[in-house]
Amino acid sequence: MVWFPTVFNRNTNMNSIVIFLVTVIHCSSALMVRHPPSISKPRFGQIRYVIPFASENTVLKCSDHVGIPSPRYTWKRNGVTLKGDNITQVDELTGDLTIVSFSSREDGDYQCWAQNLWGTSLSHVIRLIAARMVSFNDTSSVKATGREGESFTLPCFNPPEQSPPGTFQWYSIDTKTGRTSQVYEDERIAIDTKGNLHFVYLKQTDGHSDKQYACAVYSKFSEVVYLGSKTQLTVKEKTVVPETSPQLIISTTRVVTLLGELTTLECIFGGNPIPQITWFRNGKPLDINRTTVVRTTKYGRVLEIVNVTERMEGFYTCRAENKLDVAETDVFIDVKSKPIWIMAPKSTTAVEGDDVIFTCRARPAVGEASLAPPQWYINGQHVNSSSADDSKFDFSSDGIYLSIFNVSRDHDIMCVQCIVSNDVGYQFKDAYLNVILPITIISKPRDLIEIKHGQAITLVVMGTTDPSRTLKYEWYYNDRPLDITQPQFFLNRNVNELTFDTSVLNRAEAEDLMGVYVCRVSHDLQTIPVTVNLRLVPLIVKTEPIVTTEPVVIFPTEGSSQVEIIPAGSKLWVVAVVFGVLVLVAAAIVVFFVIRKKNPGKTYLLGKTEVKHHLNPEKELQDHEFKLM
Repeated sequence: MVWFPTVFNRNTNMNSIVIFLVTVIHCSSALMVRHPPSISKPRFGQIRYVIPFASENTVLKCSDHVGIPSPRYTWKRNGVTLKGDNITQVDELTGDLTIVSFSSREDGDYQCWAQNLWGTSLSHVIRLIAARMVSFNDTSSVKATGREGESFTLPCFNPPEQSPPGTFQWYSIDTKTGRTSQVYEDERIAIDTKGNLHFVYLKQTDGHSDKQYACAVYSKFSEVVYLGSKTQLTVKEKTVVPETSPQLIISTTRVVTLLGELTTLECIFGGNPIPQITWFRNGKPLDINRTTVVRTTKYGRVLEIVNVTERMEGFYTCRAENKLDVAETDVFIDVKSKPIWIMAPKSTTAVEGDDVIFTCRARPAVGEASLAPPQWYINGQHVNSSSADDSKFDFSSDGIYLSIFNVSRDHDIMCVQCIVSNDVGYQFKDAYLNVILPITIISKPRDLIEIKHGQAITLVVMGTTDPSRTLKYEWYYNDRPLDITQPQFFLNRNVNELTFDTSVLNRAEAEDLMGVYVCRVSHDLQTIPVTVNLRLVPLIVKTEPIVTTEPVVIFPTEGSSQVEIIPAGSKLWVVAVVFGVLVLVAAAIVVFFVIRKKNPGKTYLLGKTEVKHHLNPEKELQDHEFKLM
């Protein structure tokens, strides 16, 4: 940015030349924009289940939108760089990883690396797991007997371990026809989280010699229901169905959950009549109807806490009540968490010469053990106080702060990674440090400029900076934004020329507008003020002769008896000058005649007639020997 003061026309050649040169410099430097990569996708760590040998390929996306030049991409599985083969294919330009015919051998942690000239950015980890859809090993039949009016449980024997976990269901099978019908939960029938089927109390119709109950697991991936072991239930009839008080059948006693996850508490009570379930905390009923954070399902038997927080840790009470009695059970929620961010490293763009600090601060969940110091990486390579250049890098004693001093555009553009971990998991953050050229003032005016009233002055401000930034020019007068709508100002925004024309102002108005003018040259990271003090050239004032208030008497000259009295306030100096001139003229006349008298006739001046007829009186006098007396 340049700021010239000049009294020339604002279209002068010099201004045009400077503007042209700055434009050429800026355009040529536009090819030098630099920016390290920063992976924007995937944004979070993920666990993905993949159906093995699916007809569609498995594709992982990795993308960066800021790196200049555009980065090249690589993928790593469990820390080992993947090389293209008939199973895994990496597109270095788009960042896509394609896995053909995914199977359990491709299970693992996948991470994308994006690298250009200025740094290497690392993505969050994606864990791929081959979905396991396993059927029951044991499908044999067993028999069970219960009593009418009493609670009863049919266990789900040896359920298969599926990933992701399936949903338990129960079916009723007609042994004669082979038809199956799903057993749905209601107030009297419940399925717990382990797949067992519970009757709050038995009815005679629950058991039949031609009916079997089968535990099943439904896989949402394959949309297949896998039937397991079968049970034939016999219900012994009673003449009088007894009423029973609430009795606990099953309940979760301690739930270890992770911060932010969906937490499920469960309690199932038997009894006749059917007990009503109410949930309490700290002796007070939970307000289920007025919140979406806490809700009940399965007729009150299941309490769900959405996005569990640390303050939700503690004891919860499940109370069952019918007309005969009340029964309770307590469930404890233990909220654990991987490290919780207080301040993760943030991507930073700094001006060359600045000092930069990255912060990696996290905390454990309330009541959990302290965290180990953070681990720092630069462009994916581990660094610490012993391996880094201590003249450039500094690590705080607790490892939370990484300082980089006097950053250089040529040497300190980089990507920075931080990892904080505990026994539950870890937090990862990737950030970048970009360094740009500072604002440079190519030329500036003198600190003080004097202007003659009636002149116009043109102030030209121009500058250069990093090609990734666009300069902004703002004009101020006496620390206030300049009102360029006034007629004495003209701003050519194309070349940032401010013209101040004093000819449209009277002198007093021009004086009022003298003072400090500032052009603030800035972009989002830096501001440079260019200041000039304008002052009006003082007006040259002619001094008037002293005017007396008393009359002036001029005494008579020689040969005159008249005394002249000049009224007070007359311009005596004019009289004096005229009198002096007259005296000089008189003296000159007197001198002329005195000289003439002393030197008569020695010079005879020829008249025009004598010259015309070639007469020479002086020669004739000599020839005739006339003598002058």
